[in-house]
Amino acid sequence: MSKKTRRILIVDDNHSIHEDLKAILIHKNLSEKDIETKKLETELFDEQSASGTDYSDIDITYRIDDAYQGHEAITMVKEAEKEGHPYSLIFMDVRMPPGIDGIQTIHYIWNEFPNIEVVICTAYSDYSWDSIIKTLGSNNNLFFLKKPFESLTIKQIALSLTNKWDFNRRNKHYIKNLEQEIEKRGVQLENLMSCLKSIKEDTAKKVLSKKNIISDISSEIRTPLNGILGMTDLLLDTDLDNEQRDYTEVIKSSGNSINRVINDVLEDSNIRAKTLKLNDIEFNLRTTVENATEYISILGFEKNLEFTVLVHSDVPETLAGDPAILRHILLNIISSAIKHMDRVKIIISISKTGSIQNGKKVTLCFKIAGSNAEQTDLNLDAPKTHVKMMNGNIGVDEDKDKGKIIWFTAEFGTLEPVDYEFDSDANTITGIRLLAISDSLTNSKVLSLYINHWGGRCSIAETKGSAIDQLLTALLVNPFDMVILDLKDGEIEKFSDYAQSIREHKPLENIPLICLSANASRGDAQILQENGYSAFLSKPIRQSHLYNCILMLKEKFNENSVLKHTGIITKHFIDELTFEKYWALVVEDNKANQQILATLLSKLKVRCDVAENGKLAIEAYKTNKYDLILMDCHMPEMNGYETALSIREEEQGTDKHILILAVSSDITEGNKKRCLESGMDDFIGVPYKIDNILEVFEKHLHSNNVK
Repeated sequence: MSKKTRRILIVDDNHSIHEDLKAILIHKNLSEKDIETKKLETELFDEQSASGTDYSDIDITYRIDDAYQGHEAITMVKEAEKEGHPYSLIFMDVRMPPGIDGIQTIHYIWNEFPNIEVVICTAYSDYSWDSIIKTLGSNNNLFFLKKPFESLTIKQIALSLTNKWDFNRRNKHYIKNLEQEIEKRGVQLENLMSCLKSIKEDTAKKVLSKKNIISDISSEIRTPLNGILGMTDLLLDTDLDNEQRDYTEVIKSSGNSINRVINDVLEDSNIRAKTLKLNDIEFNLRTTVENATEYISILGFEKNLEFTVLVHSDVPETLAGDPAILRHILLNIISSAIKHMDRVKIIISISKTGSIQNGKKVTLCFKIAGSNAEQTDLNLDAPKTHVKMMNGNIGVDEDKDKGKIIWFTAEFGTLEPVDYEFDSDANTITGIRLLAISDSLTNSKVLSLYINHWGGRCSIAETKGSAIDQLLTALLVNPFDMVILDLKDGEIEKFSDYAQSIREHKPLENIPLICLSANASRGDAQILQENGYSAFLSKPIRQSHLYNCILMLKEKFNENSVLKHTGIITKHFIDELTFEKYWALVVEDNKANQQILATLLSKLKVRCDVAENGKLAIEAYKTNKYDLILMDCHMPEMNGYETALSIREEEQGTDKHILILAVSSDITEGNKKRCLESGMDDFIGVPYKIDNILEVFEKHLHSNNVK
């Protein structure tokens, strides 16, 4: 067996101690007890079995150095480390005057070399065990030996502790090598991941190349298109006659249609590249579907097509989801359905399937049917991808009478709707009798459903003769209030003929007539007005347009109506009259709160300006005729309380009293009281919710324009 050399340092001011320890540890002839010690070493540390070993040949070499003072020992330990032959064991005396004692020496050595084994050898110590532990800490490298020494004890301690030191050193070296190997493997793994990432990126670039080309092209188109739309909006704000306004509206509508086409193409490329993510935003279902049909109506007019949207009454109008994807599905399906048709009527029916799940999710079923649909070569691959994203299914059913019916389901979140309907008796169509003249059974059912749902009473006539008979008969009991004409193949001449036939009867010469036409052309509104029509709505018809049209006609024929001398009612006229009837000033220094309040007011059809502090608010108040002010309480330069007091001082001596509503995150009763004392009329706390704002508006603004 090879010899092992262990380096030991003896630190003691007594020369005899050095000689005694060396005599024990360095001896050429092994005694019987020494052999027993070597046997113990082999059993404890060697991997081979101890049986059959000739222990007389076993030897271990100790290289022993001497130090007589603490500082000398510290220097020798450092030199040994530099040489690469460190000490494995130190025999340390405690009392070594002059200079530092043994405990202090150990403390200094362990600060730099904590793995050296130490045996304290002393006959008397100035330190208790507790004080030694307090100074050196709990260290398993410390052994305590009282003088005088026994030879066997010294040898056993030296053998055990030097082997322990060697084991710890080799273990530390192994761990270091292991860490280096792990680091090496980590670098290799990182290089592999980098390579895989590079391959993935190269693949993604190839997959997205088509998407990038489309995106670049769309960007080139959008830039001039945005200029066209922006200038069109500015042009619409100028004084235009009816014909000029019609032309400009067509330009704007066509530009918006091109913009939607670009968005649809980009969405489709995102889906193909698997980069499209669904939005989860609040939207109005009916508005989304009507927007889609308005866009398709451009193609529908060229193909002589007509669209009807039927939303069942139990379907929530306010949903959470991705309206752009829903619109894309509808556009894809309907565009595919009308490609090979010369004439068709498209009916979109929306119903609820089952109950609302956990009060949060609702699944809706959309059915698209049309005459001549059996002739259509349908391709549903593209919309199928969208539908699956919305946790739905898609398919085609055959109907003997209706031909092919395309259907799909989609899942949406539900939200509390904002009620935009009129609710006072003076501003509803409750009790109004209408006669709908339509040669389409579907259109008749839709009109009847809507009007009856709004509180009106709708009767149906399929022919001109039947309509006139019903109108004349009703004069004797309960006359009709107005007539809606919705005719297939409804050219302007046909509507004019119906109007003349009705007006020939003197009792009917002033009854309001409403024209619903799918074949509208520029200048039709003027011709219809000359032929006695009171309103003209081009298809597809929004429910809100029809509702407000009926409401305005009811108001128009009142003796003192402000609408009495207006011309024919159109979609544009309705939008102008029902939008932004109130003008609000938002006084708020926080940009996020400004945006939130402006958005909520926009939803309530309230126009708004923004002032960032009280001084700017007072200047705006003096310049403009606002209907109300939403006032933040805490602002720089001039807070909300001071601003409200200043406005009230301006109002003194006049009959003015502008509505001032406090908006604040401080909802304590003390702050509310302070707001009222400063002249504010009411309080709206955060978080700002449309229902809370609407409730305060209804309390103070006696009008239905914010409903």
